[in-house]
Amino acid sequence: MLCLRHHDQATSFTGLTAKLSSLEIRHYKVQWEERCRERVRLAARGRTAFFMVDYKNSDRLRQVYDQLTDSECKEAHTILREQFQVEETLRKEQGFDISLEPNTSWNGHTERMLSWVQAATSHPAPFRKATGHPRDLLLPTGPIWQCPEVPYYDLWCQIMVRAIIAVRHPYDLDELIKLDNPIAANLNGSLVTFEASLKGRVEPPAKWETAPISTTLLTRESDEAIWRAPLKIKTHYVYSDTAAEALSEGTCNGVLIIRNINSSRRRNGKRVVRFDAIPLIIGSGVLTFGDITLSDNN
Repeated sequence: MLCLRHHDQATSFTGLTAKLSSLEIRHYKVQWEERCRERVRLAARGRTAFFMVDYKNSDRLRQVYDQLTDSECKEAHTILREQFQVEETLRKEQGFDISLEPNTSWNGHTERMLSWVQAATSHPAPFRKATGHPRDLLLPTGPIWQCPEVPYYDLWCQIMVRAIIAVRHPYDLDELIKLDNPIAANLNGSLVTFEASLKGRVEPPAKWETAPISTTLLTRESDEAIWRAPLKIKTHYVYSDTAAEALSEGTCNGVLIIRNINSSRRRNGKRVVRFDAIPLIIGSGVLTFGDITLSDNN
């Protein structure tokens, strides 16, 4: 996007200001900004409509979720109730209805959890009777066949994330990698959705005592830039052995909070950006919502 003076220089001798009124310019500006917001909103839905949750930093999730106001929770409830019903058709079309794990398909469980969003609670009563994990007493733990709260807490974490992004409007990493000067953008503390590759050695959940933290490297690359962040993965929040493998090597989607941009420099024709981040949730497989490519320059 160009300002009027530079747009005049980039077009013809008469320039854009000779062809459009100030009212028209404002109209097209608002129209373009709304198109950008809608693309990011759809991308955020796609990044978080998981087939399976691999990792949930539930302590951090609850902290962010608890920052929502009562009015934001009510707004999120309205938005998600509509979105989940629309997504039910997409789940069937894209094969997500065969998942063995609880997901945001539209049913009685999901509808009940949305009522918890409306009530602005981060730890609803049905989970309070479950045995907590030694490293997070609010995290239900135990064999899935004996403790249904364990898989349903994954669903609750998904819904908390969806409530957050519905009203807090995160950035998408595919938009951020277009920045020429990300340090100047002051992204510290920003909520970001992503699709990226992961490479590291993440321990399975059974090793939470001997190896409480693992590291996996998040990388997102375009034709112009590479963004990388080492993610600290808390072992007791890894869902399963299969999830540990996906976090060790694979392509995942999720939500993170940028802590700070450490460096940004040109190397071999690309801008290489290194940053620190806190992962909130990471999952495998996502729904798609039409053409929401964020890497174009149109």
